[in-house]
Amino acid sequence: MEQLCGLFGLTRYAGYAATRRQQKVGFQTSLVLAEVMRLRRQVPGLGTTKLHEMMAAFLTNHQIKLGRDKLHNLLKSNGLLLVKKRAYVRTPDSEHGLRTYPNRVKDLKPTAANQLWPGRRCGK
Repeated sequence: MEQLCGLFGLTRYAGYAATRRQQKVGFQTSLVLAEVMRLRRQVPGLGTTKLHEMMAAFLTNHQIKLGRDKLHNLLKSNGLLLVKKRAYVRTPDSEHGLRTYPNRVKDLKPTAANQLWPGRRCGK
């Protein structure tokens, strides 16, 4: 440990303190992730903001300082973010039985402007 601290220009005490901090952070992280999993079992669709609100008492009781954005990053790094559902695209119902109009421009090749969709002329 002494050689490692010497390489980084730290005292031995600072090296041991950093190790203790890492252990504490790792323990707190595992506690938070376990609580997230428990809450998600109860309500599967909880997003980061609602999770953070529901965990406020838990975080206070365990003296863990964890903001919403840090919780989001923690969930992201552990693959626990929810995947948004893709929007369902509904296409028109062509079998509706109502009157339809023929497509008159299907094979028409325009040779000038405003042949397919006559526009308004300015000044008239």
